[in-house]
This record gives sequence, structure tokens and C-alpha cells, in this order.
Amino acid sequence: MKDNMRYYCDSSFDQDDDEKWFYLLDMAFSKCNTVEFNIFLKGYDTVSEIKELSKYLIQKSKKKEKIFVSGYSIEYLLNDSLKNFIKAKRYIDWRNYYLEDIALLQNGREILSTITHENYIIMFMSENQRNELNSKGFDFSFDWGTEPFKRTK
Repeated sequence: MKDNMRYYCDSSFDQDDDEKWFYLLDMAFSKCNTVEFNIFLKGYDTVSEIKELSKYLIQKSKKKEKIFVSGYSIEYLLNDSLKNFIKAKRYIDWRNYYLEDIALLQNGREILSTITHENYIIMFMSENQRNELNSKGFDFSFDWGTEPFKRTK
């Protein structure tokens, strides 16, 4: 019997969890085709490493159905350049960077999302995948359901 897919949250990451962070990124990279960031700081588009990614830009928008909505977000086609850009930073480096709150998407569905200021990593997975990750030292102990962007506050 196939497990139902749900969103689970790990809030246990700290600044030294890079190995775990890169492991989750590689898992999500293999499934996803776009990446979305919340725009945290004005002037993000003048930062050279971000400017270089503009040719992969899909859209800049004010999203309504996203795990964590914060003003405007920017979406790119996920390719090797974007993967390298993301992996060039440690997990902690994304907090208060020009772009933050990474969301890796597969055909519009968030597969891995972060809420940087809360230190949340949310993944869409089966119960079996959750148990496997938890056995490797992760702590996906919070069940966020099937549509976390519709949660009530």
C-alpha cells in the first residue's frame, strides 16, 4: 500500500547542520524543476551572483498559495547554475540574505521549503520517507498536512 504524501517539518536544524542540509537539497534537486525564493532585501537584483541568474528567471510575483508568503517571491528554472548557487551557501547563510525562504518545486508543488527566520525545513514526503530521514538524524516530527499554505493561524 502506497503511503499518503504529506508535509512534515523539521525545526531542529542549527548553523552546523550543513551535511544534513546538503543531503536534503540533493534529494529535492532530483525531483524538482523550479526554485522560488522570498525577496528579503531590496537591491537583490544588483548583487552579481543573483544578477547572473536572471536568464533563468520565470517570474517575480506576489504569491498567495505558498508555504511561507512574505511580500514578493522570485521563481527560477532549476538547473545546474541555480543548484550551484544554492549549494554555495551553508544553511545558516540563507538567513537574512537578499533572497531567503527557499522553496524547491516539482510542477508547482513545494517539495522542500524553508522558513528561514523560524528555522523550519518542510518536506513533502511519505510516512516511510519521513521515518527513513528521522533514522538518519533528522527530526521531521511536525505533521503539516497536505496543504500547509491553507493552515489557519
